[in-house]
Formats: sequence, structure tokens, C-alpha cells
Amino acid sequence: MADRSFWLRIGWRNLGRHRRRSVITALALAWGFAAVVVLSGLLDAMGADFIRSSTDLMAGQIRVQHPDYEPERELWNVIGGDEGIDLEATLERMTAEPGVIGAAPRAYGAGIVASDSTSRGGLLMGIIPERERSVTHFLDGMLEGAAPRPGEWEVALGVELARQLRTSLGEEVVLVVPAADGSLGNELFTVSGIFRTGMPEVDAAQVVLDLDELQFLLALGPRDVHEIAVAAANPWDAPDLAPRLRALLTEEGTPGEAAAGGGGTGAGGQRFRRLSRHHGRFPVLRRHSAGLRAA
Repeated sequence: MADRSFWLRIGWRNLGRHRRRSVITALALAWGFAAVVVLSGLLDAMGADFIRSSTDLMAGQIRVQHPDYEPERELWNVIGGDEGIDLEATLERMTAEPGVIGAAPRAYGAGIVASDSTSRGGLLMGIIPERERSVTHFLDGMLEGAAPRPGEWEVALGVELARQLRTSLGEEVVLVVPAADGSLGNELFTVSGIFRTGMPEVDAAQVVLDLDELQFLLALGPRDVHEIAVAAANPWDAPDLAPRLRALLTEEGTPGEAAAGGGGTGAGGQRFRRLSRHHGRFPVLRRHSAGLRAA
């Protein structure tokens, strides 16, 4: 204890003896610490923006699906199995979870899209537009028209698909799809909108319609959805939110899997966590490289 007091007195005396040097050193340390804090915050924000840019367009940070839905994507593998789910109650519970800012149910199908002059294969996605906008922003990419309205039997087409079909707003297209009960669903729809996502494979195949109408077309019930996409307030929290949503489904006795990073299986969650760890190391690598440059 005496030795410590001795060295403290020596150190304090040296600080007072060379006041200018002490002030300059203290300012340099403070400036360096502030720079590290600002740089770390900037890189963390850049990482969050990177995740948002890759998930906010269509995927969502978390996707809830039946455990057997991926990778075959069979029509009958809906969340909740044969009984389905109480959709409104489940969505309300999910959005009430801290850190969740939106949840959007979806149904998926695939079939033929035919116009007056030609036909193409299409990927069908049934949505509730107001809920979808709380999770993704691909509906903001409407070049013409608007999102399909419930009860109006309307569809929105990717811009390249609309070009290949040689169709435009207000014209009619026929959707022919295999249904979950083995029948063939077909219905006439009016083109309400044409959108661009910037992803060629999506713009050339995506057909968006009202969730209820796609459920009818696929012979699914009103309780049957293939996926619920969830948006997190902080993208870095998605791997922690996924187990909580999975537990929520378990409490309800609902077969379902919640995974972060746009994957419907546990593998999807692993991919996101690996991405998160790499982004977490990014500030460290940047500081090390800055130190090497300074040296």
C-alpha cells in the first residue's frame, strides 16, 4: 500500500511538472477515444443498413413457416398444420413482442399467367398490402397503378413479366395454378399495378394478389398461410427475436419455425448469425488496418 502511494505521488508530481505535455497527451487520448466511438457507431449503422437493404425489399428479417415447408414448399405445409392458425390473434401477439415493428402473412403458389396474346410461368404471392408495407417496401416500387385491392380480383405484375405478357394496366390475365387439394384453380384477374424490384428474376416472374383470393385459388382455408414475415426495429436483434417468436408459437400449440435472415429453417438462422459475426468483426478489422497504416 505504501508503494502504491509513493508511485501515485511521483506520477502526480510528474503530471504537474510538465503541464503542457500532460494536457497534450490527455487531449490526444480523448480525441482518439472519441474517434473510435464515432467510427464504431458508424460501422455498426452501416452494417444495419446493409442487412436492411438485403431483407427489407421482400424477405423480412424473420420468416415464420411450417417446419417442413422448406425446401420443397408444398402447398399443404401451412403454419399450424391442418388446423391452421387464428391469423389476427397470432399477428397481434407477434407485433406486441418488444422489438417487432411489423408482421405480414403470406401465401405462395406457382402457375401459368396468361394474357390475350401469350402466357408465362409465374410465382404467386398473396399478401395483405397494409401489413406488407410494415415489413417490406417492394410495393413502393410501383411504376404504374397500385397494389391489388381486396375483393377486386386484381394482380400486380413484375415489370418484365408484364412486358413479356404484352399487357398493361386495366387489362385482364388468367391465373391457372395447381391447388392444395389436387384440383386446378383458375380465375380471371385485372392488372392493377406494375412494379420493379431491381431483381431480374423477381421482375420476370412475380405476381402479387390479395391473400384471401390466393387462398381461394389454392383451395386453402382463411386460417392457412405459408409464411409470416416479421420486421425487427433493429436488424441486429433478429437472431434473438426468432427464438422468442418460436416460443410464442409453441405456447399456442402451433407447429412453426421462426428463423432470422430470411430463412424458413434453422439453417436460415445460422446463415444470418454468421453474417452478424462477420459484421461484428468489421470494426475490429478496420481499427487494426488503421493501426497498420499509421505504423
